[in-house]
Amino acid sequence: MRQPFNLYIINSSRSGMRRVGKSTLLSQIIHDFYNFEDIYYFNFEDERLIHFESSDFNNLFEIFLELFGEKNEFLHFQGYTIPKGALSLTTERGLIKKYFHEYLKCGGMPEYLKYKDQIILKRIYDDILYRDIVARYEIKAIKALRELGLYYLTNISGLFSYNKLKQMLMLGSVNTVKSYTDYLENSFLLFSVNRFSYSLKQQFIAQKKIYCIDNGLADAISFQFS
Repeated sequence: MRQPFNLYIINSSRSGMRRVGKSTLLSQIIHDFYNFEDIYYFNFEDERLIHFESSDFNNLFEIFLELFGEKNEFLHFQGYTIPKGALSLTTERGLIKKYFHEYLKCGGMPEYLKYKDQIILKRIYDDILYRDIVARYEIKAIKALRELGLYYLTNISGLFSYNKLKQMLMLGSVNTVKSYTDYLENSFLLFSVNRFSYSLKQQFIAQKKIYCIDNGLADAISFQFS
């Protein structure tokens, strides 16, 4: 029995050599695991898109919404379909807000949403830490990496600086903290946001903010007072 899963692919020549079957593989995955009505598919192999930039993705998404409506994976998982005119109905607005707050609290990891067992999220976190980072980058200071990850997940949306973290974790250099942070970001666990400035130099030297890709994961791992 096939198990559904979430998969997001940007079909690009940079994700593999041309003509090796990337588009065919994507079509096979869609056919085997999805209904075409549940996804947005767009082929970028069009010369008219030669000047397409990252800022144009918002416009593309708006066009998808206008033409096909919104795909709500979390709501679909919860067995709820937004009826037409829902925002004008008090009951439906209340339900949407309820699911929204649940998503903010629990995140969107399908297995956790199904069983509501935080051990699942902790196992995912350990797999990311040890299999995606420690093994891949041959990390020796595992304790420092775990403490850094715990600090970030406990201080979601908080400001941080590499120099202060170096002192707190007693690591050898700022470059080590930056490398460990890059590894956590490359694993798609965390992402940092620069402070806005018209000066690129100021963006680099100013404190940054850190966020987790999944709120439920952050809640399960972060240090909390009882």
